[in-house]
Amino acid sequence: MNIWKRVWNFFSSLLNWDPQEAEKKKQLRKVFKYLSTISPSFINKNTREILPGFAKIIFAFTRYLLPIRNVFEKTILSRDFKRAELYKNYLIESYLPESDQLKRHSFTFDALKERILDSVSGKEEINKIKYDFNEYIKIFNASDFDMINKELNEFYKLVAISQHNYEPFLSLFDQELIISSNTYTPKFKAVNGNDIIPDLMDLYYITADLVLSNAIESKLMQLIDRLNPPQVNTVKKKISRLLARTDKILKTYLTREIILCLLQAIKLDPEFVADTNTESVNYIDQYKSKLTNEFKQMIDRILREISENNIVQEMEELFIGEKLVSPEGYNEKERDYLLTYGMEPFIHIKPLTILKNYLISFFNVKTKGVLSKLIFEGFFEDKVFQNNLSNAFYACVKSYNRIEQFETGLSEKATSSLLTIHNALQKKERDKDLVEKLNNIIIGINQRVSTIIEEETNQLYILLKYYTDVLVDYKNKTPLYISNIKVIGGNKNNEFVRDLVFGYTKLEQFIKIMKNFTVIKTG
Repeated sequence: MNIWKRVWNFFSSLLNWDPQEAEKKKQLRKVFKYLSTISPSFINKNTREILPGFAKIIFAFTRYLLPIRNVFEKTILSRDFKRAELYKNYLIESYLPESDQLKRHSFTFDALKERILDSVSGKEEINKIKYDFNEYIKIFNASDFDMINKELNEFYKLVAISQHNYEPFLSLFDQELIISSNTYTPKFKAVNGNDIIPDLMDLYYITADLVLSNAIESKLMQLIDRLNPPQVNTVKKKISRLLARTDKILKTYLTREIILCLLQAIKLDPEFVADTNTESVNYIDQYKSKLTNEFKQMIDRILREISENNIVQEMEELFIGEKLVSPEGYNEKERDYLLTYGMEPFIHIKPLTILKNYLISFFNVKTKGVLSKLIFEGFFEDKVFQNNLSNAFYACVKSYNRIEQFETGLSEKATSSLLTIHNALQKKERDKDLVEKLNNIIIGINQRVSTIIEEETNQLYILLKYYTDVLVDYKNKTPLYISNIKVIGGNKNNEFVRDLVFGYTKLEQFIKIMKNFTVIKTG
């Protein structure tokens, strides 16, 4: 009976013969034959299950990578962003001859500031510094750096495979698995091939064509030397051994051909292909761009600090020992935090601090009260003057509220708040678009602060002009604007006038200082 059935099936297949289907089966046989040469076995031909042997290879692979990953997380992937950036820069700068490496150290903030302060002409020295910096940057335009860039791309492939999370993938084979455990012995079981297609695709992309060359090992050893852990030579030998074992697995078990064949076998599609054309990153251009931006920020910061130091005496005369209150959110602590991440800095901290403290310490305490008394109790002979003075005064009364609203906005869960910036910066991966977006938020915040400073300072300047007329009117034998100005407050008129003069003096000092930071529209 079985013989006749086989004969029937044979002739039926001839009648229904499909050349394309036959070719597909032929190619699939080649795929499974190729996979059968791998030991341990990776796939069950009949069930298309991925076998424990494959999980064991991936498990060993991840275990070899853990100490390598640890080196990266203490250096170029450190959670301390500034530390990570220093190591990334070091990887590139280590290609330079020693003389050029020394030039790089001359472009730190402290070195630049000292050079400018020690110069006869700060402006001329800044021009010389800019020339020296441009000459340094030109070093990286040499053709040698094209090859160095390719080398760095290969190096960062190793970084990528060490950072990949293999635990969800391996947990399909053993739900209790903990990769980092040194005591747990895995109990892998076979897994339906279709369940791990996404993981195989990830593996295909991150391992494709990676060759752990001597150059990659050399860069890794440089990081370890720079890190300088205890028993550094022992650590380097261990990492070298693990790197060799990792390379062997890549060449023996995780080649592009093997992983692609696994995917074809699971899908029963010998024509399946996966694109591995990943874009090359230009690490040299990134370095130059980052360094140029940092250099510009440092020069701008030095010039701001020099300018701010020139008004120290005026500041002391205005506040006379007052302890200044920093703006909430927009302060030096936040500025330094942003700088550690290489972001745009807050650039109007000083003038906003001066504006806020003038309003807190003087305007809100005495000036507002004495001018309010003048407006309510004064007999104004000139109603236009009364109206102009009142409008200028009440506009200034709102100034502090505007600063408070700005500070509150920074602390809220809005797209342009500090909370949004902080949350984004905590992410390990920051692509170019995210950095640009965050910098645009910071630039927008700086623009809002600049607007507040300019508008409120000019409003206070308008008040000062009318304030001047009030004091001149008081000195007149017969006041022109406020006929009873010499008797407001009755017996306490002298105290009233004293407060009036005090408020004027402080406002005048304030405006003189703010001319260093914003445009005063005198028209």
